[in-house]
Amino acid sequence: MRQALTPVAVLGLLGLLASSQETFAQATTPAEPQATPAPSTPSAGAPPPASPDVTAPPAPAASPAPTAPAPAQPAPQPTVSAPPPAPTKKMSVSDLVAKDLQGSKENEVGDIERVVEATSDKKRYVVVSRGGFLGFFETEVLVPLENVAAQGDRVVLRNMAEEQLKALSKFDDDDKSYRELEGSTTVELNEMK
Repeated sequence: MRQALTPVAVLGLLGLLASSQETFAQATTPAEPQATPAPSTPSAGAPPPASPDVTAPPAPAASPAPTAPAPAQPAPQPTVSAPPPAPTKKMSVSDLVAKDLQGSKENEVGDIERVVEATSDKKRYVVVSRGGFLGFFETEVLVPLENVAAQGDRVVLRNMAEEQLKALSKFDDDDKSYRELEGSTTVELNEMK
């Protein structure tokens, strides 16, 4: 019985080998048809197969050839918009002059004396008096209006340390490169929360 199963097993193995070669050929060259090799006959000294009806097992269905991954689609870029403009508060010069300039620690930095505008580039400044005693020996400095902000009822120093005020330009009333703005003139200050 062992001898009768051996030729059947050989034919089955040959069938598997043929189907795997066929699958490999399809995967590498899908456009060309491949000829199926004929099963080899047993050698002359081997006994014949047990039954003439025995055929090789059916070949497994060929799996589709592996496909290359689809090209990566670029990720959609988020829309970058400009940040919204900082909120501002409009004040008259007379309202601004009535206030003290305060620092980051809610301490008084100086008194706002007036608002001036440079005649050359129209840049605006608040004139702040600092130091002194009872109005004597005070120093007036020019603080750019962009470094002053409204915070509720207060006017605060913005983007500048109190120590930096010492290095600012001194203001002289006789300097003709600045003109003083009238009390009814409206100025726009950045607003802080």
